[in-house]
Amino acid sequence: MLTDILPMQGVSEEELLTLAVSLEKNSEHPLAKAILSYGEEKKISTLPVDNFQAMVGHGVSGTIEGETAVAASLSYMKEHFFLEKSF
Repeated sequence: MLTDILPMQGVSEEELLTLAVSLEKNSEHPLAKAILSYGEEKKISTLPVDNFQAMVGHGVSGTIEGETAVAASLSYMKEHFFLEKSF
């Protein structure tokens, strides 16, 4: 069950869900199922995803509208991307 949606400043909940649902529709992870179920409840449309990759134990990534999109654990994000603030 999905309990919280926490978009960053400047990103709406719907935008975040659209990206998450689009990425997770290709995943077999149990969390993906919860995200997809929540997206269906909210009637979120999906976008095409190219170059989908499941990063076992870390998350998923792909290209959406020409931009790289990543849904991953906080530890993975901290290791591979600059995060402005700590969570």
